Amino acid sequence: MEVHFIVNEKAGNGKGKKIWNKLKDQLSVQYFEHITQFSGHALQLSESISNSNLHQSDFALIVAVGGDGTIHEVLNGIVEKSNIYIGFVKAGSGNDYSRAYHSFQSAKEIELFLKTPYGMRMDSGLIQATLDMNRKFINNAGIGFDGFVSRNANRSKIKGLLNKFGLGKLSYGFLTITSLFTFKPFNIEVIVDNRRFEYKKAWFVTVSNQPYFGGGMKLSPESKPDDGVLEVTIVHNLHHLKLLFLFGTVFLGTHTKLSEVTQLKGTQIQVRVEEPQYFHADGEVLGSTNQNSPITYRILKDYWISTDYNRNSTPNLSR
Repeated sequence: MEVHFIVNEKAGNGKGKKIWNKLKDQLSVQYFEHITQFSGHALQLSESISNSNLHQSDFALIVAVGGDGTIHEVLNGIVEKSNIYIGFVKAGSGNDYSRAYHSFQSAKEIELFLKTPYGMRMDSGLIQATLDMNRKFINNAGIGFDGFVSRNANRSKIKGLLNKFGLGKLSYGFLTITSLFTFKPFNIEVIVDNRRFEYKKAWFVTVSNQPYFGGGMKLSPESKPDDGVLEVTIVHNLHHLKLLFLFGTVFLGTHTKLSEVTQLKGTQIQVRVEEPQYFHADGEVLGSTNQNSPITYRILKDYWISTDYNRNSTPNLSR
């Protein structure tokens, strides 16, 4: 089996490079090393590997070394129906991917996997903002406050500082508090599988494929990455101070009991907002909304193969 490592050395403020150097010194198998040089490079690399493997009978393994942004790019490069296992070695700040999917903890574990490969087909979400702009997501995609915070986090020097002390996951919480005083709630229309809903003074609407976002917040407790549906969380009509309380309870998943939190589920979701709002996929800000062009989300069932998802189940690699 061909083994490819796509490495973001800058992930976690340089943590990616340290982890990769340690890992490759311990590896005793043959592999191809790909170091990302710019934003979007991991996508190009995985697309090239996936295309070359598309008509092969043997599987290949791509291991992303980095954060949620790195694995997000790798997924977006994968060509549907290519025989690719996707693995992960966490080296980012939030690492929400590793909370819901299998991630390799050591070189030995990777080598054991190669002796007895095992994988499960997982769903992916797809976000489409315009005819020319669509992006797949593994964890979640959102509009509003979480997009606003993601934008601030990606530009913040605080995130880099906390990463140096191994506290990168706290950056989202810190920036959430500081962003409270500059963000303005908005009105939205949400259509879930042809059911229409309207919400006033919404803070955010987030579509989830797994429970976690923002560095360990259990935003969507019922989300499963292999159930064929997406979950939608809308937070609305909430005072600023109560939003802080919500983010305190969201780590336990008890926020769903609040009347200001609405959760829906479906296979296709459409969101329209009255004012421009930042939107993201897996924490990567993609742009801002257009009043005349709603954002559409849909499920891509069994789109990609995760390594070692659940060894107690029968492998599900059917097409």
